[in-house]
Amino acid sequence: MADTVQQAQAALPPTGEFPPPQFPVVFADGVLNVANSPSVVKFYLYRFEASYASDGRSQTQPFAEVVMPMDGFAGAVTLFEAALRRFIIQGFITQARVDELRKAYLAPS
Repeated sequence: MADTVQQAQAALPPTGEFPPPQFPVVFADGVLNVANSPSVVKFYLYRFEASYASDGRSQTQPFAEVVMPMDGFAGAVTLFEAALRRFIIQGFITQARVDELRKAYLAPS
């Protein structure tokens, strides 16, 4: 894993102190699903799109597919777990809310 991170950092060295203005930004309300093969994981990002009529209607709209090798996905999850622990400590989200989300996502189907 460390080799993969170091390779990625070496392949894309930063060109300045901050990303340039044309750096792509993606806003997602969440992840719609996760699917995998033995070596690859893919998931779809979604956002809630309001109707053009401004009538209170919205729909869940998938807009991007992310495909990662299994090792890269495991690294990303580990990074997110560490960030989530930090966010709880900082008070940005409560442990109770995280527990609710885990219960919903980990419930047997």
